[in-house]
Amino acid sequence: MIADGGDNASARTFDDVIGMARASNAVIYGVALVDPIDQSAQPKRLEELARATGGVSFRPQTATDVAQVLRDVAAEIRHTYTVGYTPTRPPDGAYRAVRVVVADPDKRRLTVRTRSGYTAAPAPVVGRGE
Repeated sequence: MIADGGDNASARTFDDVIGMARASNAVIYGVALVDPIDQSAQPKRLEELARATGGVSFRPQTATDVAQVLRDVAAEIRHTYTVGYTPTRPPDGAYRAVRVVVADPDKRRLTVRTRSGYTAAPAPVVGRGE
């Protein structure tokens, strides 16, 4: 997502957007392009949205920085692992926090980004076509 983080005519609140992002399987990468004199810019919102989905947000300062950020995002997407698990509690529609801990046996520095949690939505009921 390339934006300045400001809201200029949304039909939804930012909390609604965070909720929808958390409920999705999307990972959001934010690229904040902020005009220093624009008082409505809110790049922290892009950071919050990215963090909630396991992504990351960047704030490049020059056109060269923008190009490098986009290369970095593309490289990260190509080097992503997916980890899954089966919860022990039944789905109840609640938001559940997630914490992932990793340790490298060779003591290398690892970078791990995860979603902050997920919505344990019940499976949709599929009706019979009568």
